[in-house]
Amino acid sequence: MSENQKVVIVVGAGRSGTSTITRGLSALGIELGNNLKPGSAKNPKGFFEDLDILKINRDISTFFGLTTTGSDVRPVDQSQFHHKKAKEIQKSATEILKAKFSGQAIWGFKSGGVLRLLPFWENVLTNIPAEPIYVVALRNPSSVAMSRKNLNPLRGVQEKSDLEWLARMVPFFFMLKNRKKVVVDYDTLLSNPARQLERMATVIGIEITDQIRSGIQDYSENFVEPSLRHHTSSNFNEELINPITLRAYKTLSQIALDKISFEDNEFWDDSWKKIENDFQNLSPVLKHIDLLEHKLRAKNFGFDNAVSIILSRIKSKLKII
Repeated sequence: MSENQKVVIVVGAGRSGTSTITRGLSALGIELGNNLKPGSAKNPKGFFEDLDILKINRDISTFFGLTTTGSDVRPVDQSQFHHKKAKEIQKSATEILKAKFSGQAIWGFKSGGVLRLLPFWENVLTNIPAEPIYVVALRNPSSVAMSRKNLNPLRGVQEKSDLEWLARMVPFFFMLKNRKKVVVDYDTLLSNPARQLERMATVIGIEITDQIRSGIQDYSENFVEPSLRHHTSSNFNEELINPITLRAYKTLSQIALDKISFEDNEFWDDSWKKIENDFQNLSPVLKHIDLLEHKLRAKNFGFDNAVSIILSRIKSKLKII
């Protein structure tokens, strides 16, 4: 396996277009694996997740006590990454990925919650070895909540959805500072897919050959379509969104629009640092919310009771922060 191997990882909050963006990697000629999860009612066009990688992500998530649905909102304690069992999963993951992508100069993947598990994945990729490049999927938190609501009314409550958004976007984002990365806004991608794939190709280091251009055209004309965007929030009410979530979204939006750059130290030392600190300060509240939700599941409360109690607790706790 070449030491110059590259791996492109699509990260982002759920319901933010990660599947659509990952399909875009394929259009750029990037290998996604030979064991892809089939589409479903949730994502009719496909998830573009390799089932072997999905299992690795679920194994480490389960060990950390996280749900496989991604509904947890607490940050993972850094000490957990050093546990013997975590190291065993890491070693196994390294061996699986080495075998799966042997001989590939460039490959990619997406799996839910990678950012909150980033120390694990960075160690795996270092051991392969492969250079990680990150594509950050970004979507308006209001649209995310509306999309969630169609699948799970409780997780689609704006307050709950915003916390899940933060949990998938903020933890360990700082580890991307010295990595190649690009932020892709989902709505912008659907409006101009070719332009966004070209942005991705530039950061990844892919030359736009005739073959790649043909792949981009096919993706733009035959894969991306209006049905992929069920909810838009161009005139969303900012007052309904968690203020930390809103700041994080607006900050990353400026990156996605190329109005500010990751090369600007002010982004890392000022804007994003404040967001990280505010999220970290929420940790006790987030742990309590997870504990409460798990207890409600265990006691098999009625759905209406669960919604009412959790929403009440979220609102009351956030008021005191």
